[in-house]
Amino acid sequence: MLDPDTSSKSVIPEWCCIIQLSQDAEAKQSYARALAACKKSLRLAPDNCFSLCNEGYTLRSLGDFQTKLTRYARARKSYAQAIAACEKALRLAPNYADCHDTKGLVLKSLGDLQVQCAKDMEGVQSYTQAITAHEEALRCAPNFVDAHANKGSALSSPGELYTRLAARSFQTALEEFSRALEIAPNDKRIHDLRDQMQEKTNKLGLP
Repeated sequence: MLDPDTSSKSVIPEWCCIIQLSQDAEAKQSYARALAACKKSLRLAPDNCFSLCNEGYTLRSLGDFQTKLTRYARARKSYAQAIAACEKALRLAPNYADCHDTKGLVLKSLGDLQVQCAKDMEGVQSYTQAITAHEEALRCAPNFVDAHANKGSALSSPGELYTRLAARSFQTALEEFSRALEIAPNDKRIHDLRDQMQEKTNKLGLP
C-alpha cells in the first residue's frame, strides 16, 4: 500500500495539471467563439463601431490569457490586433468613450507584457499611451467611472516600474561603495556616499 502522503504528492499535481489543461482548452474555445461572433458581425457591418470595440476588448482578453500561458509572441500579436480594432472604431467615431477606454486597457496590458519581457522603456511608452487613451475617454465622458479607475491603474504602473528600477540601481550602488571601502576603508567621501545611498534605500523600504 502506498503511503497516503506520498500518494497525494504524486497524484494531486497530476490532477491539477489535467484540470488546468481542461480549463485552458475551454478558455481557448470561448475566445475563439467570441472572436468568431465579432467577425460575423463585422462581415455584416464592417463599420460597426460597437463590434470593433468588442473585438478589441476580446483580443485584449485573449492576449492576457496568452501572457498567462507565457505565449508572449502570440500575446503581442493579439494586443496589436486589439489596438488596430480600437483605432479603426475611433476613426469612425472619435468621441466613443468606451472605445478610448478599451484602447487604454489594451495598452496597459501590452506595457505589462513588455516589462515582464525586460523591455522596460517600451513598457513606459505603452503606459503613457494608455494614460492618454483614458484621458481621451474622460474628455468624451467626464463622469466615466471606469475610465477614472483605469487611468489610476495606468498611472500607477510606471511609478511601480521606476521604483523597482531605482531599487535595483540603489542596491548595486551600495555593493560598489562597499567594495570601494574594502579597498579604502578610511575614505570619508566614500563613507558619506554610501550613507547617502543607504538613506535613499531606506526611504524605499529596502533592507
